Amino acid sequence: MVKMKMNVNKNDWIDGVALTAIGAYMVGCACIGSDFSELHLTLSFLSFPIFLGELLIAFCLLCLYIKHISHPIEWTLWQKRLWMFIACIVVYALYDFCHWGPLAFRNAAMYYYVIFLLFGYVFYNPRVIGASIPFVIPILIYLTSIFHDANYFWLTAVVMFILTMRFIPSLPARLISIAIFLLLCNYHLLFAGSRTNLLSALMALSFLAYVYLKHFSPMTKTKKIAITGMIIAALLLGLFLFADRNGIKSIVEYKELKSIYIENKKDIKRLDKFYVPIDFKPALYHENHEKPVVAATVGVSTKESIQPATKETPSPAQGGASPLATDSSVKQSWVDRIIKQPASRSLTHAQYNMIFRVFIWEDMFNDFYHSPLLLGVGLGRPQRSHSLEVLKWGQEEWHRDGWITPHNSYFHVVYRLGIVGILLIVVLALSLYHLYRQFVELKSFVGILLVGILVYWLTACNFLVILELPHYAILFWSLWGIALAFSRQLKQGQHV
Repeated sequence: MVKMKMNVNKNDWIDGVALTAIGAYMVGCACIGSDFSELHLTLSFLSFPIFLGELLIAFCLLCLYIKHISHPIEWTLWQKRLWMFIACIVVYALYDFCHWGPLAFRNAAMYYYVIFLLFGYVFYNPRVIGASIPFVIPILIYLTSIFHDANYFWLTAVVMFILTMRFIPSLPARLISIAIFLLLCNYHLLFAGSRTNLLSALMALSFLAYVYLKHFSPMTKTKKIAITGMIIAALLLGLFLFADRNGIKSIVEYKELKSIYIENKKDIKRLDKFYVPIDFKPALYHENHEKPVVAATVGVSTKESIQPATKETPSPAQGGASPLATDSSVKQSWVDRIIKQPASRSLTHAQYNMIFRVFIWEDMFNDFYHSPLLLGVGLGRPQRSHSLEVLKWGQEEWHRDGWITPHNSYFHVVYRLGIVGILLIVVLALSLYHLYRQFVELKSFVGILLVGILVYWLTACNFLVILELPHYAILFWSLWGIALAFSRQLKQGQHV
């Protein structure tokens, strides 16, 4: 690889300002979480707040304008089409805002946050990044260290730390940085926490291992098989030591999960005749500090789904045990015998968390099926789950907001835009595959590491609304844009 020059060009300042703003936002979200992204301005003439993510978009657009004045940007065909798509989404959001209210803007965010792909692409500047390494390295070490617990951001920060090593020309400085990282790294965060983090991390690591062994490793087939076995053994050891036992049991013990689903479907059918719909005015925003669910209403909180009262498990109001209690009386299964790590939540809690999502998805597709010409329900219509409301699950959320979270970005994209949403997902998949093939052809494992981060977040999209939440979406799309810019510069033979 061509040796980099760290001298910053006098015209690079605007790239530095924009990248610093985006980077500072990412660090704030990783350290503080959604509380940071929910910082906002309230203007008297607007019926909705302006969040920090939208202010960041405005700031980056200003930087883009200044950059374009200094050095006119020649937009490619795909970039022009992306600008047109974002413009159409903004117009659509304004239209639905007039009919439904400001909730249209929240749902439109998962489409217009893609603008950070353009920002990452245009502002990516290796000279600026190289010059900022003395500030970046300590931040990344902190985000991956035992002093910080950032589950969803941890693997991304680890990969970014690995990538920054190539910007350090001094071997002693590089070795010192690596030593501090290895000493302080909070390794258990790879497996600990939610099932979403665990599955996403395993998918990303499996992808990186596969690509490296298949396309980059000069080892013989026998050695590759041995290395694969070692990787699998290391992952199993991590699961054994750090993973949530009940979270894993809720995934692999399919028969029990199926029986819970069938039992609750029967309850929905039985209780549906008594259900009276409640009319709520949907709210765009609420403070991120929920009150505990009262004992008489056992449901699902915004932060984590809880088991509702059932015939087998009476609610606290009925004198039964709390659904959050550890299942100490449950017969030990094969998962218990393999994984000894104490569970962070009860098995019942984990199982109903999954069933909760399934009922939401079923109702989403029912709404979608009855939408005009399968074009989606639009951006402003509040999403309600008939099944959850009949069962009185998640009352704290839909009583307060007037809508329910879909817990799946792909389903949500299709739910809102229908056939157009399906096409967007296809384009996303093709773009990722094209990026992967380019880095393989260019023999750049650095590029593959960037793709590995994208694989992590795309896997998480199956279980969370990654694309509409700014504290995840801005990071995701910015890194995608950086990966595209890195690929372009590699092909052009520039210093990257």
